Amino acid sequence: MNITVFRPFLFAALVTILLQACGGDDPAAGKDASSPPTDAGGGDGASPGEDGSGTTDGAEPDGSTGSPAVKTVPRRYTFRAIGGFSMGGISSSFIGLRHPEKFDIIGPMGCAVDLLDFIYTLRSEFFGGFCAPPQLGKMCRQPGKPQDFEHIITGSGLGKISRRTLQKDFNGAFISFGNPFSYNPAHPYLAAGFTREFLTKPDDERCKNPVRVENLFDVQYNPEGKFKAISFCDGADVKDEGLFDPSRARNPVDYALAIDLNDNGVRDSGEPVLFQWAEPFRDSGKDGKADKDEPGFDAASNPDPSKDNYDPLNNPYGSEGNNWYDEGEPYDDFGLDGVKDTKDRNKWDFGEGNGKFDFNPNFARFFDYDPIARLPKVDLSRLDFYMDVGIRDEFRFAPNMVKAVSVLKANNVEIQTFEGFDALSPDARDQSQTRIDWASKSRSIFVKYGKKDATPKEIADGDGGHVGTVPQVVDRPLTFLSFVSAHLPGGDYDKVNEMYVTKEFKFFSPAVNGEKSFWAILPPGYNRPDKVYPVVYLLHGIGMDAQDLLAVGAFLGDWQKRGLIQKMIIILPSGECAPGECPSSNFFANQVGWAKPGRNNEDSLVNDLMKYVDDNFKVKKEAIIEVPAEGPNKGWVPSSRPRVGQ
Repeated sequence: MNITVFRPFLFAALVTILLQACGGDDPAAGKDASSPPTDAGGGDGASPGEDGSGTTDGAEPDGSTGSPAVKTVPRRYTFRAIGGFSMGGISSSFIGLRHPEKFDIIGPMGCAVDLLDFIYTLRSEFFGGFCAPPQLGKMCRQPGKPQDFEHIITGSGLGKISRRTLQKDFNGAFISFGNPFSYNPAHPYLAAGFTREFLTKPDDERCKNPVRVENLFDVQYNPEGKFKAISFCDGADVKDEGLFDPSRARNPVDYALAIDLNDNGVRDSGEPVLFQWAEPFRDSGKDGKADKDEPGFDAASNPDPSKDNYDPLNNPYGSEGNNWYDEGEPYDDFGLDGVKDTKDRNKWDFGEGNGKFDFNPNFARFFDYDPIARLPKVDLSRLDFYMDVGIRDEFRFAPNMVKAVSVLKANNVEIQTFEGFDALSPDARDQSQTRIDWASKSRSIFVKYGKKDATPKEIADGDGGHVGTVPQVVDRPLTFLSFVSAHLPGGDYDKVNEMYVTKEFKFFSPAVNGEKSFWAILPPGYNRPDKVYPVVYLLHGIGMDAQDLLAVGAFLGDWQKRGLIQKMIIILPSGECAPGECPSSNFFANQVGWAKPGRNNEDSLVNDLMKYVDDNFKVKKEAIIEVPAEGPNKGWVPSSRPRVGQ
């Protein structure tokens, strides 16, 4: 989730190949925030422009492209898109699907679109791989898994991070969404036995004087309750090491507990980290029967009589073997610790003997925020999706997003998969994003970047990784913005002589009861009379800030100036933590908080920032546009644009 690497290299990487992609214009010429358009307002609320609506250049009066008459249906366009990278990708997907009426396009890139599936990755890999009795105290990586808690993959090339940074990233996520490891009725972030006061102590003190919890049973690692559970520290400072090293364990892991097998107050190698997320259950499917117990079972000819086996590609809604509890599956009503008759001894248990299956109560927010869980509740007919992921993503986001694509298809979303950015253009000699023929492709797009036959050096340089190589870093935002341009009808493709402008704005946000800031990239010719523009909200990842994404303007502004892509306003909100809010980034979420109360960052973006932009910028207003009801462009009108070569 961390993209710290963007900060030192992104702009340099973009500029390095700008002349090749843009035909020789000076990319820095438009990147002068000190000279905005004459009527571009600042943080005092002054209006950067006038309200406007009506037909824009390059479109028919109804927003269509003048194609031969076909049967049409009305579609409401908001002329807004939201997308992001890593943390910003997760955030763009849940914000877009929690507020689908506000957007036309959702663009999560390199992230866990399926939050609940990522919880399984956390408990089986990032915080898993421990041996149960009789081998308790050793590591037993699950078959087929590439990592375990003591041997974490920390990336390659531009995306390489440290174990310490990774733990802080998880910390920020759980401050935002809640703690899936443990339940403490005092607060949805605190682990069992923790207090808010403990979290305010210096790191060294928390490492030297851990929380000790007695009678914290666990069906896997402490079934008799004879071991204490302790808070612990972890994290290495060296970027090329994902290995557990107790000599570098200086980062408090505030959200989890470990079983202290030797009672020395320190988590030693092999001592398991507890993940009490739900009561024990048998993952046999909603019918409550494993394959072998289903009528008609035959291992060779009929291995799945009920057709309920989970398959991320072909049966993403399958309930048997999906690593998740589904109603109808047998379970043990023993509480979160999974051990019978402990509720009177384990004060931190939850749900034992209440006659129903229980998740950790903190999962309520994960259910609420999970984009995939929201899909059946959303009118998807007016939403377009753009997604990308590296085939070697270190956070295991590739299988997560592949499953998300399958779920979209199961919900009747037409989405086309491309193996790399080059596959989007039929002419391998010209891969400019301005020349992609989006009208010949599905409404929604999924790109898996990275060479399947990459050499060891290419892999070491980041090919197909969470961030990617330098060319992949450039391709990712620009392909998304090209997609947005093609999918919002009636675009302005006028050739102009002005340059794009970047500027920071500040506004008061009632949702957080304080000032917030954002950066904007205004298109060339922004101040021309009677011109209005779509808005793209582009969210950064952990380790970045909003200003780091200004580099995309170097390409985008040149293309807009030459009429190769429609003119859009790019809004770059800040997801950085306020002082004391969190250690990494805030996920643009309404946080549960930790030592201090959480902040309503989602409400700030959706209610306050978007209103500020609508009121103070030259934004295109909502419109009802007739779109084809059938045919290759069913449901959308490709934006008018010059022919190739113009």
